Amino acid sequence: MNNPVIRPAEAGDAAALVALIDALNHHEAGLVDDRRTDILAARECLASLQARIARDGGGLHVAVTAGAVVGMIGWVIEVGEPYLQAHLRKFALITDLVVAEGQRGAGVGRALIRSVEDEARLHGLPRLAISVLAANHAAIDAYRSQGFAPDMQIMMKAL
Repeated sequence: MNNPVIRPAEAGDAAALVALIDALNHHEAGLVDDRRTDILAARECLASLQARIARDGGGLHVAVTAGAVVGMIGWVIEVGEPYLQAHLRKFALITDLVVAEGQRGAGVGRALIRSVEDEARLHGLPRLAISVLAANHAAIDAYRSQGFAPDMQIMMKAL
């Protein structure tokens, strides 16, 4: 595969972004029982991500191969709790990462993660975090291969 071109998302990418988020929602619905899988959910997720980026800083990048959007990554600037050392309190958080099914394993995700690493460094951020479902073992393995390590675990209990 040719290396994907990574660039900031543009207004014309909206349909492709919604399709990618919809695919992610469907994938995650197979892992957990709380995911919506209607197309409106994907549209709302994109709007929510864009609002969060506008409010907190960050970015939304796409991977393009042969003229088609084949992946996306969204990230925001987070400020951690006061118990963290002051110089580590502000960090980059990848909120969304999805690669089109036919492109997985071809380096698209790695290229997208590198683009966020570069952006975070430009912002002077010392760390990069990513959230992942505990049941998404393939993603966890992929993130570990990119240098991510467990930091904090959130546990959920149905009431």
